[in-house]
Amino acid sequence: MSVETRRTYRSRVRMYLAWLADHAATYTSDPLAHSQARDWAVRDYRMWLLRDGPAKRSRVYVNSALTALDDLHTRLGLGKVNIGREELPKSAPRALEERARIRRLRAVEAHLSPRDRCIASIPYYVGARISEVVRLDVGDVLLSARKAACACTARAASSARSTSTPSSASSCSSGSTNAPTGPTPTATELCSSTPRADG
Repeated sequence: MSVETRRTYRSRVRMYLAWLADHAATYTSDPLAHSQARDWAVRDYRMWLLRDGPAKRSRVYVNSALTALDDLHTRLGLGKVNIGREELPKSAPRALEERARIRRLRAVEAHLSPRDRCIASIPYYVGARISEVVRLDVGDVLLSARKAACACTARAASSARSTSTPSSASSCSSGSTNAPTGPTPTATELCSSTPRADG
C-alpha cells in the first residue's frame, strides 16, 4: 500500500469514526465489534455521505470511503462490509478537439524553459496524472539519447507504472526543432522545483 493510499485511508476512517461517535446511540450493538451492526452503520454512513450530510459527496468519494472501511474492519477481524459499491457513470474522458490539441502543442513548444516543456509534455504523451507529475524525482525520468525515449515511473500511482514514448523524450531534451533552442537541461534541472533561466 502506497503512502498516499495510507494517508487517504486514515482520513476516510477518521471521518467515519467521528460520524459514528455522533450516532452511536442509534445501534444496539457496537458497529466496531459486531458484523450486523457494522453493516447497518456503514450503510447509514454511505447515505449520509451521499444525501444527508452537510456536504454531498460524489460516488467516487463514497466508494473510496467504503474501501477504506473494508480495510478498517478487516484489521478489526470483522471482514469486509457486506455493502455494494456505487455505480459510476460509464463515460469516456473528454479529449481535446484537433484544433485545441494543436494550439496546446504549439504553446508548449514555444515556451523557453526546457523544464516547463517537459512537465507540460509528460501528461500529454505519457498519460500521467498531474498528481504523478508533481511527484516525479530525478530518478523517475530516464533520458535515452540513442532511442530518444523518456520513461517515467509514477510512484504516486496505486501501482508503479512505466511508459516510454519518443515524442515526450524530444520535449524532455533540448526541445523540438520548432522550439526555442538553449542549453540541454540535465535530469536534475528537469525535475527541479525552480525553472532555470535560459537567457
